[in-house]
Amino acid sequence: MDPIRNDTRAAQLARHCTYMIATGKWRPGQKLPSIRTIRQEWGLNQSAVQSAYGSLVEAGLAENRDRAGYFVRGGGETDRLSQHRRVLDRLRHQISELVRNESDLSLLGTLRYLTSIEEIERQQEPEIAFVECTRLQAESHAAEISDRFRLPVRPLVLREMEKRRSPIPPSPPCSHRPFISRASRPSLVTRMCTSRPYRSRSLPSCMCG
Repeated sequence: MDPIRNDTRAAQLARHCTYMIATGKWRPGQKLPSIRTIRQEWGLNQSAVQSAYGSLVEAGLAENRDRAGYFVRGGGETDRLSQHRRVLDRLRHQISELVRNESDLSLLGTLRYLTSIEEIERQQEPEIAFVECTRLQAESHAAEISDRFRLPVRPLVLREMEKRRSPIPPSPPCSHRPFISRASRPSLVTRMCTSRPYRSRSLPSCMCG
């Protein structure tokens, strides 16, 4: 089997599982389909399925109970992921009604267009910044997080921020902008963020690099 195609399908499987958990179709404590079942339904090899399920475990959405299999994990990330489900369902219904009443467009086509426009704008003005001690570290970890979570991340350097050569970007239209750091002086990063609506988070070494 083509390893590139296999990896792509594994990523699709992980997104599908995330959707099933986020929408409540798979409830906390419910067992995920067995690896054998997924292999048959998705045409993946065992390592690809384990990789997809492993990403769910890493994200805090599932847990591996030894030989019993994989189960949806309750609380924590699962609750956070699904907490806006009703709001999103209502928004989807409202957009669907608007598209149907005021255009001849399809709902799927409209949402894809809006998503592509939003992705372009976020690439130009990322909502997430990653602070490190050196430019090389900042760019490397920002690229790693961007690739892992498929979100644009702006690299910032602590020393340049101190000297105001690389100021914190203007606050975005949303209420908070995540601000991630593995810099050796997290208290300084936090202090720099207090004047703007940013949230500073310090990552342990095991999360990056």
